[in-house]
Amino acid sequence: MRNIYIQIGRLLFPILLPFMRPVLNRTSRVYVVIVYEKKVLLVKNWLARDTWRFPGGGISKSEAPESAGMREIKEELRMVLKSSQLIKLYDTHESGDGLSYPYVLYAYQIQITPKILADKYEIVDHQWFTEPPENSADGVKRAFDLLKDRGLV
Repeated sequence: MRNIYIQIGRLLFPILLPFMRPVLNRTSRVYVVIVYEKKVLLVKNWLARDTWRFPGGGISKSEAPESAGMREIKEELRMVLKSSQLIKLYDTHESGDGLSYPYVLYAYQIQITPKILADKYEIVDHQWFTEPPENSADGVKRAFDLLKDRGLV
């Protein structure tokens, strides 16, 4: 079943992207870098064409970025984060695939083995990495460099 979602995502992405651009370009987004034992959790969602990225998503108009990050992690990975442990890495602007939107990136360091229950309708794969893989989304390498500078990976 998982492979079906991946195949559907690959087929629909180029079709849906022109319709998604106006919506995504008007939204702010948040991503959370989850770190455990000097490894970073990256995910692939069903629509992202096999690209590794950080978990996260859109910020509602009345929502703080920290709250949106915690909500997205709970929705996508069934993990509950504490806002006091979120470390803001940076605010930046994403450009790629014809999309352009602001986003906030947070880091969250976990001390105990995390239990990840990825939402199968959104996340098709997740893995821990010590280095950014070649097929990473824009910004992943930059974040890894920053995490190394801070001693988190």
